[in-house]
Amino acid sequence: MTKKNVGVREKAEACVEAVLVATLVDTCSVAEISAKVSAQLGRGWTLVSALQWLTGKTAQDYFSLLPATSSISGVPVTAVPQLLEIAKACCDQLGRTRPTEEETLARLREMGLRFRVSVQRTGAGSALH
Repeated sequence: MTKKNVGVREKAEACVEAVLVATLVDTCSVAEISAKVSAQLGRGWTLVSALQWLTGKTAQDYFSLLPATSSISGVPVTAVPQLLEIAKACCDQLGRTRPTEEETLARLREMGLRFRVSVQRTGAGSALH
């Protein structure tokens, strides 16, 4: 399998969905989440890399340019800062060493509970509110 040439929008959508599912859907395994991210973005992409990408400058710049009425992976852009806060807090807690996928998933689920995040599935995807 080769790396896919994907744009920032595709990365944003896949990473938001991966972190959203990891944070809020107890029935998905790390393997399922990472397999989906890898299928969307290419070899080497995992839940951990999706989480880290969301905390970077490219992601922040991209989200800041989106119109307030738009959405990304079904998440209203107005709710994205909360999801990015969860991603940043999780990365801060995991530190600079590369965590296992299981550690990352457990931490994200803990963050979801701490922030009392809820998700509403819509026909267009997920909506964080």
